[in-house]
Amino acid sequence: MTSCLFGIATLVASSSATAQTFNSSFGGVGFTCLNQSKPTFCNGSGNNRPAAALLTSGDFWNQSISGSGLASVSTLNLNLQFINVLIGNSNFQFAVLLNGTVVGNTPVYGSNGLKEFAAPLTFNFQAISAATYDVKVRVSSSQTASNGEAFGMYTDNASTIQLVGATTTTVPEPGTSALMMAGLAGVVAVTRGRRARR
Repeated sequence: MTSCLFGIATLVASSSATAQTFNSSFGGVGFTCLNQSKPTFCNGSGNNRPAAALLTSGDFWNQSISGSGLASVSTLNLNLQFINVLIGNSNFQFAVLLNGTVVGNTPVYGSNGLKEFAAPLTFNFQAISAATYDVKVRVSSSQTASNGEAFGMYTDNASTIQLVGATTTTVPEPGTSALMMAGLAGVVAVTRGRRARR
């Protein structure tokens, strides 16, 4: 009787989502950088700190994240530590992607000289489900940097990523608790009946 009740409870149970966060960073395991015209710029450094510099449209930084425990992600928080060597009126447009889906864009303008700054960015979007999440920041503007210009990001865990989403957990439907209580009451009644017959 008891095993039968647990079987019923399992059938009536459903999946529910609970909001969770997972923190990571750009750099180290799972990090890739593409600089099409100057590949070595992906291995460069700025002020003796590990950095990856991009020059032209299509260049990107990508961080692959596994083991997050998130069944889906609907918010991406980035805090990027940039090193800006764009000159004059130069500017880059960056597309931010999660698993190949563009979730937002951000422009970056020239600073007329070396300038370091942090860029906190938040993107909200329709939930994306996956076992592994790839966070990509890609140059999407058509402009090509020249005269030694570049735009870098520190990859020594200074540029952080936060995934906000849901883990899937199995919880009882509202009627399941009542069903289990009714089943337990039945077990008690049967037990009492057997004792009474003795």
